[in-house]
Amino acid sequence: MKSHVLLAALAVMSLGLVSCEQAQESDDLAKAQKCLDEVPASNPAAASNCLHHVEKYSSQQANILKCSIHMTSGGLIENKIVKAYEALKGGNITPQNRTAAYMAMLSLDVPNASDGYTKAQLADPFCQATGVPGLRFLSGVI
Repeated sequence: MKSHVLLAALAVMSLGLVSCEQAQESDDLAKAQKCLDEVPASNPAAASNCLHHVEKYSSQQANILKCSIHMTSGGLIENKIVKAYEALKGGNITPQNRTAAYMAMLSLDVPNASDGYTKAQLADPFCQATGVPGLRFLSGVI
């Protein structure tokens, strides 16, 4: 009987620890998202400062944030995504050049193309681990 009570007590304590860890992760994910939301478009490299909030986690949400942080720090900001979409739609770009223009618009170039490429390589494993088709595609293109 004592062993059952002890096992039950251990189980309850374990659930409490798991619950605390999940609460901590949720808090850290929220901090990382807030940090990322506040990154100025004029300084996308500042997104790197958000990474410490999520480095130790491997959940889907953490990987989404890691992917976003790395790509943002390399220069992928909203303005670039809009321009890439417009390039695909057409406009003044010939149909045979649209894909190349789309890919060029999405290139990471902060602080330069070489460092942007390094950031893209850092982002890709996290983007692929998200399981989110859009992020996986975007990361692969970049």
